[in-house]
Amino acid sequence: MIYAETEIKLKNGCTAVVRNACPENAKQMIEYLRTVSGESPFLLRELDEVNFTVEKERAILQNKAESPNEIMLTAYVNGELAGNCSLMSFGRLRRISHRCEFAIALKKAYWSQGIGSAMMQYAFELARELKYEQME
Repeated sequence: MIYAETEIKLKNGCTAVVRNACPENAKQMIEYLRTVSGESPFLLRELDEVNFTVEKERAILQNKAESPNEIMLTAYVNGELAGNCSLMSFGRLRRISHRCEFAIALKKAYWSQGIGSAMMQYAFELARELKYEQME
């Protein structure tokens, strides 16, 4: 799913650019995932579990971009990947097609600046547009 790039003004006066995750940024995404996984115990993976290859990450990001019902957004501040969030479908079976998963992470340096709140708002709006009724 393609999302129109958006700018958000942060609490510290900086600007963040929220846009689709791009396959070309696979290496940067892996480095980012290693950073955030080591900064917070509340994420899906431990630091040593971030073991994607650039090719695998590139494929994941390409699949998100091409999916009609999933998305991965990234937030950049001054060219640095500061955060990401994604909506993931539970599957195509009719009984679960109304359900999706939501995930979000931010580098600690960008906590409490409004990036997470803005990305959540965008993701929730997209979920409604996609007719999801339940988000986990």
